Amino acid sequence: MQTSIPELPVECARADGALDMMKLIEGFLEFWRENGEILLKGMSYQEAAPHLVFMGYLQRIVNGGRMDREFALGTRRADLVVHYGKVQKEVIELKLAQAPKALERGVRQVSEYAKRLGLKRGYLILFDREATAPWEERGAVEEMEVEGVTVVVVRA
Repeated sequence: MQTSIPELPVECARADGALDMMKLIEGFLEFWRENGEILLKGMSYQEAAPHLVFMGYLQRIVNGGRMDREFALGTRRADLVVHYGKVQKEVIELKLAQAPKALERGVRQVSEYAKRLGLKRGYLILFDREATAPWEERGAVEEMEVEGVTVVVVRA
């Protein structure tokens, strides 16, 4: 059996050619609600599964850009740094929400990473493997300000 990602219906480029991260996230959440459960069933390494699904989705969107995985920033490593066009950079941290203090730790990490990259915004995607909410209801997005950085928190 082969698991594949269907053609992506989302258009994520802004009029100026930059990557629209919120459209990308909205598209991923729609994809995740529709396909996440079935994609996770066949994966044996359950902790890595949501990360792999997100990176597969993201790779197809940033085709023409670049993704650095486990990008070294000082003594820590950001899960993903997306380079798009000549100057756009985005930092994305992926976490399993079941870990104690995942939100607090993740928000702090994203803020630190964004500052090191000279960014005013970063993204934290929390995958809730134990969520009681039905798949079609997942996808809350909120913004938090941490030391001058806007951290977009996505609950998948």
